[in-house]
Amino acid sequence: MRRRDRDEIGFQGNFTEIPAGDFKLRIFVRYIMYVLIDTHRFNDELLSCILSLLPQERMLPIITDIARISPDVLDDDEDLGGDIRNSILLETGAYIPGERTVKEFLLAVWLSSSRKECVRRIKDELAQILKTDGFEALTSADPTIRQKALYPLIYSEPVSRIADIFSLTREDIDILVMYFTTINFGLLSDIMEGWTHNELITALSMIFCVSSEAILDRLMADKPLLQNAILEDSTNRRGYTFNISDEIIMYLSFPGGKSMYDRECSLDEKAPCQLASFHVNSVKENTAIDLLRAPARTHILLYGKEGTGKTEYARALAKAAGKTLYVFRQDGGMGKYRGKDDLFRLSLVTSSNDAKDTILLVDEAEPILSTQFASFLSFFGGGGNGHSKGRLNNLLDNAKCPIIWIVNHIGQIDASTKRRFTYSIEFTALPPRAIREHTVNKLAPFGLAASTVEDIASIAARSGLNAASVTFLAESISALPEEMRRDTPEARSELLRRVRALFDSNTRLITGTIPFRAKTGSTYSLDALNTSVDATKIVEAISRYYDAEERGLDLETGLRILLYGESGTGKTEFARYIADTLGRPLLIKRASDILSPWVGISEQQVAEIFREAEETRSILLLDEADSFFSSRENATRSWERTLVNEFLTRMEDFRGVLLCSTNAVATLDRAVMRRFHEAVEFYTLSAEGITELLERYFPEVPFTDNQILDLFVNGSLTPGDFAALRGRLNFHPITADAAYITESLAELSKARRGE
Repeated sequence: MRRRDRDEIGFQGNFTEIPAGDFKLRIFVRYIMYVLIDTHRFNDELLSCILSLLPQERMLPIITDIARISPDVLDDDEDLGGDIRNSILLETGAYIPGERTVKEFLLAVWLSSSRKECVRRIKDELAQILKTDGFEALTSADPTIRQKALYPLIYSEPVSRIADIFSLTREDIDILVMYFTTINFGLLSDIMEGWTHNELITALSMIFCVSSEAILDRLMADKPLLQNAILEDSTNRRGYTFNISDEIIMYLSFPGGKSMYDRECSLDEKAPCQLASFHVNSVKENTAIDLLRAPARTHILLYGKEGTGKTEYARALAKAAGKTLYVFRQDGGMGKYRGKDDLFRLSLVTSSNDAKDTILLVDEAEPILSTQFASFLSFFGGGGNGHSKGRLNNLLDNAKCPIIWIVNHIGQIDASTKRRFTYSIEFTALPPRAIREHTVNKLAPFGLAASTVEDIASIAARSGLNAASVTFLAESISALPEEMRRDTPEARSELLRRVRALFDSNTRLITGTIPFRAKTGSTYSLDALNTSVDATKIVEAISRYYDAEERGLDLETGLRILLYGESGTGKTEFARYIADTLGRPLLIKRASDILSPWVGISEQQVAEIFREAEETRSILLLDEADSFFSSRENATRSWERTLVNEFLTRMEDFRGVLLCSTNAVATLDRAVMRRFHEAVEFYTLSAEGITELLERYFPEVPFTDNQILDLFVNGSLTPGDFAALRGRLNFHPITADAAYITESLAELSKARRGE
């Protein structure tokens, strides 16, 4: 016979008990044991749970009664019988044996012929406790009465809210409450972990008085509990097992106190920029504001290139709509679980608040909105963000408050989800004038001199960066020593050096290079140009195109202009002048950016160039266009024809301003030529143009009329000749008089013409 540790005998008070304050939990678990005790096997887990539910003052009478109805058990095991008799059957000084002894005794009784009497005695005790606590109905033989009595135990405001959000049935709630109870009472969890899948279904059916088929149906993968990740399933040697999700546990465990907005969101108190500084089409802007003001459910999607001010714009929209903006905190998980956790929390927020004066902002929403990736990987047994598009679409359909969503990319958003957005606005790179205005707004709090602010704004506008870079610039300036912000020449000079360094560093980091110069120099003169079409009218035409675009007019095509003429006549500089004057970024592409020795790569580069121009809302300049627009009639290789075909297609589809420059217009394909709305020829300088540039480049040097006439008659000069001479003089500083300048210009002109 087994010899046990004698130290356990006589040890009292080591039975685990539910805290007295958890009244509903104690009643519910006692009811569960009351139901299961008839059919459940007596094992260590069950006995630990039952003993924890019995009041200490009732333990001794219960064990005494069971010992009296099972004398054979005491006789069969000398040690066990001695322990029990020495503790509970004494006329005086009786005490409760140790827990291990009690468990061994009850297990022995359950295996004996006295099993039924033992079970009945414990069950009667549980029934009496339920009656004393006012829940006698839970012991009724009528399932309907028992179900009704369970309502106050398992229903609460958080449970009801979850049921409403996810459209849970009564059986769903039963299962949810059962698993949540195991979290609060680990001994019940120990029991459930030992169940097979069939035992789980049977037990839940008995406890909640529903059919096994109904329980089994609610635990299927396409039903709300698993579909919404309220329960998470896995398999082991006993079959399917389930665990309640951490988000549900947190929500049910801490239901009181703050509102859902205060718990899951942050009140946005940052001052928004002016709407006008974002240069969003006024029709689109007013539509978004009207939708946000309306009481109906509204989903506004702001998407596009990162760092273009989408978050700032959302703040401005909320202010214009006259509502308070709350920002949803996405802190519900990492890795592959990111998005799933946030989606649940967001569902609670959007379904529990229908305030008419608030707007919810979900920034960086890709993990929540992207479901296509998860669907694709599921074929291979993987998962993307861990939630289904059905669950996401249910959130969008049932939200009670207006929501602004922000993403950089929309490729992974399912089409069925995209259809649920009320309105959307695409953000591309901000034009220089928008960057300029954004910079001025950001620098306003620092009290800098107006001229300093204007200089910094000009640097920012030429940087080729975005609104986020301007925000970082403002933060960097705030960290600089205060004396650097003073209105003195020294402080201003040092501050501008720091600003240039910051923007150059960010430009090189983000783009990998310093962009092409997009601004004309101080010596540039539009009046000096000699063109077949008045250059001023070309600028005005492009300006009208952009005005029409900003008014929301449906432009059927982009604007395509060919600039052609001899080298150095000012074609590229004219493109820079247009971009600078109209406050638009200039995207310059040359043959080296397009042509590739690999098959098909050149065509891909063409597509990417036009896509980049549309995304950044840039004026696109294809410099040296004859390199890739050559006539297909003279093509000797197939890729030469396909490249021109690709250009023709992209030109037709491009919605923007396209400028092409060439020195060899005669070699261009005729179909390409027909695509241009205007062809502007650039001639060598007229006498007036030569005079204009002499005054700009050499204002201190007097020139005679004869010298100017000689340059015009014999020189065939271009603006490029003047720029080349200025560069030579900068490199070899000498005292240049009129004779030296005119002779040098004539030489440069001859060298350019190959004479």
